[in-house]
Amino acid sequence: MTRDRLFSPPKYGTQTIYRKRMGAFLDKNIIQNKRWVYIEAPSGFGKTVSISRWISPLRNKLAWINLSIDDDVPERFVHKLVKAMAFAQKSNRKLAKAAESTGPPREVLYRSVSSLLDNDKNYVVVVDDFQHISDNETLEILSELAINPSFRFTLCILSRKGPPKELSPSILNGNMALMTEEYLVMDEEEISSMMTKHHMSRRKSEEVISETKGWPVAVNSYLMGDEGDWSLLDDYLDSRVWDRWPEEVREFMVRAAPCPRLDEDICRSLNGSRNYEPLLKHIRSSDAFLENSEDGGYSIFPPFREYLLRRMNSQLSKDRIDEIHRYLGRIFFDEGDYLVAADLYVRCLCLSGLSDCCTAMTKYRKEISVHSRFRFFKERVLGRIKFTEDEGLPLLAQSAFMYYLDGNAERFTEIMDMLYKRAERCGDGPFASFLTLLKVLDFRIPLNLYLERVIDGKETPTSSICFGKSPSPGTFTANMPLMHRSLRERSDLALSMEELHKTMARYREPLKKFLGQDHIILRECQFAGVLYEQNHLEEAYHHAVEAQTVVMKVNCRRDVRFCSDMILIHILKAMGRRDEASMIACEMERQINRDRANDLIPNLKAWRFRERMVSGDGTAAEEWLISYGENPILQPDLYDIYRHFTTERALIASGKPALAVLFGEKLLRLSQDFNRPMDELESYILLSTAYWSTDDRTRSYEYIEKALALAEPYGYVRMFLDEALSIKPMMVSFLRRTKSDGRRISGFASEVALAVTGTSYEDVVPSLEETSLSERQMRILALLKGNGSYRDIAEDLGIAHSTAKYHVTRLYRFLGVSNGAEALRKARSMGII
Repeated sequence: MTRDRLFSPPKYGTQTIYRKRMGAFLDKNIIQNKRWVYIEAPSGFGKTVSISRWISPLRNKLAWINLSIDDDVPERFVHKLVKAMAFAQKSNRKLAKAAESTGPPREVLYRSVSSLLDNDKNYVVVVDDFQHISDNETLEILSELAINPSFRFTLCILSRKGPPKELSPSILNGNMALMTEEYLVMDEEEISSMMTKHHMSRRKSEEVISETKGWPVAVNSYLMGDEGDWSLLDDYLDSRVWDRWPEEVREFMVRAAPCPRLDEDICRSLNGSRNYEPLLKHIRSSDAFLENSEDGGYSIFPPFREYLLRRMNSQLSKDRIDEIHRYLGRIFFDEGDYLVAADLYVRCLCLSGLSDCCTAMTKYRKEISVHSRFRFFKERVLGRIKFTEDEGLPLLAQSAFMYYLDGNAERFTEIMDMLYKRAERCGDGPFASFLTLLKVLDFRIPLNLYLERVIDGKETPTSSICFGKSPSPGTFTANMPLMHRSLRERSDLALSMEELHKTMARYREPLKKFLGQDHIILRECQFAGVLYEQNHLEEAYHHAVEAQTVVMKVNCRRDVRFCSDMILIHILKAMGRRDEASMIACEMERQINRDRANDLIPNLKAWRFRERMVSGDGTAAEEWLISYGENPILQPDLYDIYRHFTTERALIASGKPALAVLFGEKLLRLSQDFNRPMDELESYILLSTAYWSTDDRTRSYEYIEKALALAEPYGYVRMFLDEALSIKPMMVSFLRRTKSDGRRISGFASEVALAVTGTSYEDVVPSLEETSLSERQMRILALLKGNGSYRDIAEDLGIAHSTAKYHVTRLYRFLGVSNGAEALRKARSMGII
């Protein structure tokens, strides 16, 4: 190999992206004069390629050393190092001569260091595959070099192992920076860039992160192979890890594959009476993607664990695999790690074990959030397991709840009916009381009727079995982070504020029994939400402030506090007090970050992007769709419905009306399936805007009429006002069309129209301008009047036959008709022709 090739950095492909986080870390430490960097990560994290990409601007001021097991002697290591230094400083003849000298390693190294050029240029030497170096003398020489002020090179050491003890003082003293794999794991932005280079949709970046955990080699395998095909990754790990293990290690790791972590008890159980510690040390030293955990054991890197599971499935019988899963499930259950135990039980279809986990998760480990449980059930349980009436009660209850959040009304009602049959067999007792609590979610039962039965003593909700001692008040609003428009779902309590006050006063004691003081906050939020929707802002503000007062006095749940904050923010903005609203919003965001309330962050982001879109930020819609928006082709779930409505707004704002119609119709069906009138109202309003953007005015008018009819009994004006900017042109046209047709609208609709457009129904003048027909459309009408065919229209306008058909169809849709005769009749009635 020539000298130039020997010390030249490896080349990287055109698809290689610049790793910003890693580059920022290195640049920062070099600025702080930490010119030595130790980079520790297992195979597949892209250490070599990433560093090669980072140093590429240096061109002729760098050198790259590739080490092997043969270099683990002082003479060979020092010889390579000084040769690399001379390669980087090509113009330094004195150094080149010193590098060719012979003698003891220390003497040769220090002779070479003293010959270095005295300038401020940044020279870099990269030492790759440093895990091969374990010789004590070599490590001592290197540790001495680290504190030598004459050695002004930036030295990057790449290793699959942690730093040896000889280098620890340099790290502790700040002379050497330590970079672990967390800086090499690819984040969403980097994966999105890679997907763009591979001509793939950036929407799937979250899915790629979920599947690969950002492990670069796994990301590449995912992007280059077919979906679900991990053969490229498996081939890589076979050659780099599996083929290098002795048989004893292979057997142990296959049995340990289902475990996300390995501790003393698990290893002893899996390894029998044999000593497990040497095994783990050997595995850790052989680049097996194990990390030291806080409890003294090891955690297995998730994608590597999936690789081991594929190995296990190919080598062991199904009965043996199920036996291992059940055994490990009992171990993790006894340790209180119920999500891991549940995952193991699902893998072997042990439904009794899964049922026990459902009980334990909500009874003993309430810190396991609804978000975590929902994601687990969605990925691992729903649609994969067929339940029967005889399954464990906690499993059926959790599954019903999760199908509710998933937006699957059919499966939810099916399992609820199973539970009702069980109640008939069991009679009174804890099960009946428990079912009463779960019945709150059954959208087939009006909420006010349910509460009346509680007051009459016919229903006795209690906090048994699945909900622990204190059920989440979020249960009453689909257990989502509470937003003001999810507070009133199936009840008709809002039809009269007077009746609402009376009814809520009657419900106070029953609700207090299992909601505690939180019920006061929810009650005031209920009042504030209804009054806000009716645009009675002063009264709404009074109740929102009352809710805030209680929040400050009691230790309420964070989702309840979030609900209270959001209602007050909306009310203040509607009142024009934007500065106050912004202050509360900033404090709310800080509180969420302080509490690490990860389940609230997605809705907080969605709300922030809504605000940006409403304020006219032209980049917000596209940014949301790229970074956070759901795929409009897929079926939306109920848990993320607030985010889904943000996606719908973004699709409309970014000029994608066809996708907005598709996604909006799905949201409408979801709202109707679960009898959620507020979500149904929002769907109608947004769909009317989406159809307007597609020039389908007939459907646009139809949906705005349905929205007005749905909102009228409650007097809900506010949602129309909040969307006034987008629906104003459509509303003006709707009023003109209605008046042209000789129809009257209700007083409520007239009130909404006046508030949105600034024009009353009586002042609307139906005119030729109302139609907004273009010159081409007017010409097509004239040709149709003369019995012109598609061919006649195409020849007259100088367009293709298919294009003529398209324009005629658009004209029919605009006029709300289906053929030429109807179009002419409608045009005459409107005075157009």
